[in-house]
Amino acid sequence: MKCGDRIWVLERDLNEKPYGVAVTGYIFLAQVGSYVLATEMPDDFIALREVLELHTTATKTNGCAELLVFPAKDCFTSQEDACAMLPQE
Repeated sequence: MKCGDRIWVLERDLNEKPYGVAVTGYIFLAQVGSYVLATEMPDDFIALREVLELHTTATKTNGCAELLVFPAKDCFTSQEDACAMLPQE
């Protein structure tokens, strides 16, 4: 994964069990050890530079911007691979 890539994350409940019927798409920013830093993916998947500009504006305006941290084991480069990890009904 490289910065700006679209990633798909398997959501887990508090008991570490995968839940839901879909996975969520995010923009990959970096990996630190066994954790992935990501940000929400706008509906129109704008360029990374534009996303970072939105975060810069949010930081200036609100004093913070939303970045997310996920276990690397729950992050996938394809939606199909992530969905394959969902519980079968």
